[in-house]
Amino acid sequence: MTESVHSFRNIHDELGIRISDLGCIMADTNTLPVTEIVDWYTAEGNSSDDLYVSPRVDERPWINGAVGERSAHVTLLYGLMQPGLVWKKHVDQLLADVQLDKVVIDKVDFFESPYQDDPYYCIVAKIKLTDELKLAHSRLSYLPHINTFPDFNAHVTLAYIKKDEETRDAWVTKLNHELFGTELFIQQINYGGEFK
Repeated sequence: MTESVHSFRNIHDELGIRISDLGCIMADTNTLPVTEIVDWYTAEGNSSDDLYVSPRVDERPWINGAVGERSAHVTLLYGLMQPGLVWKKHVDQLLADVQLDKVVIDKVDFFESPYQDDPYYCIVAKIKLTDELKLAHSRLSYLPHINTFPDFNAHVTLAYIKKDEETRDAWVTKLNHELFGTELFIQQINYGGEFK
């Protein structure tokens, strides 16, 4: 597992900070037909059997199957000490001259679950890191926040799937073949809120 804030959970527990409660700012994009693409790869067309939804929905509502079909986004910054909407005025000021029109999928990959009690793979479309994306991230970093990962890794989460390496590799291979180079258009800035 890549080192992240999850490697040192005790620190934030002792400080009374719940990582899952931190705010984020996202750039919503058009959605992607994730399971439809993967179903073309399987003769049975049963990719929905591969999806993973957290049984801890109150704690982790974002771990919810094929999320890229319902609410695709690039996270510009996660870890705000307040919900994004609380600082909307400041977010808008910081991003006022940042031109975020579209992003391009560089490759499809995966992250492992950082939670022992939620065994899944997170299938992601890694986004080509442009100067504008870097600027948006660095500008938003002026707001009080906790870095949850050491580096900015722009991506769109496509799906959470059950933890099975063969299934993971099939999903990554097929989605990478179909989505590499795809342009996603930024619809709006999303200040955080309900998960779908």
